[in-house]
Amino acid sequence: WIPNILEVDNIQQADVDWNSKIRIAIACSPEDTRRINKLIKISLDNLKESIPLEYEFFDEVLYEECLKRRRKFHLSIDNTTQGFMGMWGWESLAMGQVLLSRINSITQYQYETVIGPHMPIVNVDNIDDICRSIIYFHENREILRKTAERSREWMHDHYNPEKIIAKYLQIYGVK
Repeated sequence: WIPNILEVDNIQQADVDWNSKIRIAIACSPEDTRRINKLIKISLDNLKESIPLEYEFFDEVLYEECLKRRRKFHLSIDNTTQGFMGMWGWESLAMGQVLLSRINSITQYQYETVIGPHMPIVNVDNIDDICRSIIYFHENREILRKTAERSREWMHDHYNPEKIIAKYLQIYGVK
């Protein structure tokens, strides 16, 4: 559950039109068997019939190019099965995107204890939660914008690589 080290100040803010069609960045490929990305793709294709949205899976993209392209998205989807966030999720929060991810209660407690309280993550347990969240943000653009702003602010206020390193050292008994 311990996040990787991220230089938050090096992550540029998302640059989106908050009133345009919802754009969703998704970690990995639709074929990634560790995730439910294939189901996410099918569900988003169906959802496109009722609301305007675009999405992109990011697989085999160089890191800097990936960060640059992801800045054009409102929402980001990270791990939806494992119960914790990967580096993608932390980067998404730092960019000021709304993050949809499945965080189990123990992991959330650890994140909020070690890193900071009241993480601005939209916790999703299944495909229906993902679709409901996208529809909600489509219909509530001001909440979408404010949630995204809060994500970036939270990362700048709470995410501290030194706290994470200290936790690694504590866990592995290094003094």
